[in-house]
Amino acid sequence: MTGIRFIVPVKNGQNIRRLGEDIAHGAVVFPAGTRLTAAELPVIASLGIAEVDVVA
Repeated sequence: MTGIRFIVPVKNGQNIRRLGEDIAHGAVVFPAGTRLTAAELPVIASLGIAEVDVVA
């Protein structure tokens, strides 16, 4: 059998986070000069940011 089976009831929207919900509005997520690695990129993407200015 393939698929997902839930053994407890799941509420609509449970464990779903809206864009930017986990970081306060106006908060500095990464200070200037932060090296972006694979750990930082998902955070940037979760904020809906598709492009960032970088200095090589």
